[in-house]
Amino acid sequence: MKVSPIGILFAIHLLVAGYFSWIICFSVGLPLLILSSILPFFNNVMSFVTSFVMTTFMQSIIFFVEHIYGTNITTSGDQINNIDPKTHQPIPLILISNNRTQIDFIFLWSLFERSNLLTFLKIVVLSKVSSIPLIGWSCQFFQYIFLDKASWDSDKTNIIHSIQSMSATAPTILIFPEGTDLCDGIMKSNEYGMKNNLSVKKHVLHPRINGTQLLLQQFMKSYPNNKFKIYDLTMLTKDYKDNQITSPESLAAGTMPWNVHIDVQEIPLHSISSILQEQEQEQEKKKDAFKTWLRNRFDRKEQMLNQYYIDGKETFSTKQRLLSKRFFPSIRILFSIILIWIAVYYYFIKIQPFILSILVGVQLIINLTLGGVHYMKMKIDNK
Repeated sequence: MKVSPIGILFAIHLLVAGYFSWIICFSVGLPLLILSSILPFFNNVMSFVTSFVMTTFMQSIIFFVEHIYGTNITTSGDQINNIDPKTHQPIPLILISNNRTQIDFIFLWSLFERSNLLTFLKIVVLSKVSSIPLIGWSCQFFQYIFLDKASWDSDKTNIIHSIQSMSATAPTILIFPEGTDLCDGIMKSNEYGMKNNLSVKKHVLHPRINGTQLLLQQFMKSYPNNKFKIYDLTMLTKDYKDNQITSPESLAAGTMPWNVHIDVQEIPLHSISSILQEQEQEQEKKKDAFKTWLRNRFDRKEQMLNQYYIDGKETFSTKQRLLSKRFFPSIRILFSIILIWIAVYYYFIKIQPFILSILVGVQLIINLTLGGVHYMKMKIDNK
């Protein structure tokens, strides 16, 4: 695997930023979580701390993507807004996106940063992510939704409890219904499509139905009267080389995309709420209405991507808008970079290796006995 100086610099920063995220969340957030089981007030304090840490971490990665690797981020279509125009309070969002590469989420962070959503962001990811040292452990504190895919009963319970745990807040939940990225899943997806008389895909996978449907149903239960929004995101990348899909190796090699475009379409709630309500009342049916709706969304993505990659046509909802400005990072992104390095320097100086090993040991015990900090929080919130 080719490694560039930029890739080495990014790897060092990722390690430092991951350590920053976990050590702050663990040393400050975990005691607040334990106290919240006695006094609920501390739950809000913990959420504030972990949201701040998460936002700082993501902003530092945005800096590398846009200003070091030089990837331009553009968008078109609707502007994502999570503020209620009447109350001026944040409202929950569900963001549905295709999953072209293994690192799509870091490009989406650029869009979410400009939409002021990073503080509220929760991502639906595979459960194995929670076991990754430092970064995965941090994601436990960030209250991501971890799915196993091997057991629907387990995933169903996890989704229900996760949404119940967040119901007092206004989360922005990002879900990739395809379940994996394009490279890893295209062959199995098309095999499934052929068995079920579905069209062959080149640029998206056939979406998984159960998890997305349950997530939307739980939102309708937790936020009645349609007090939430749904956005459909379609990602297109102009890769470093043609026919070379961006991957984690691109970070190491310094061959990140020249441009990532995100088309945004708000989905009217009335177009889907009746489908979900109807399905809940008639569970014996095969969920055909929702399957059709979600598959139509991904057929639309396939058509847009096919016209872009094959025909060279841009069929976006509106004219492109440039989000990233390579040579002018925002003040708060620069602040995030400086804060991470100062904080890590301080912790490395002040924390003795013996104490650090104890903290790591406690984290591992929590992972083995309770499944992770996120399960602790769900139990406290839902008790």
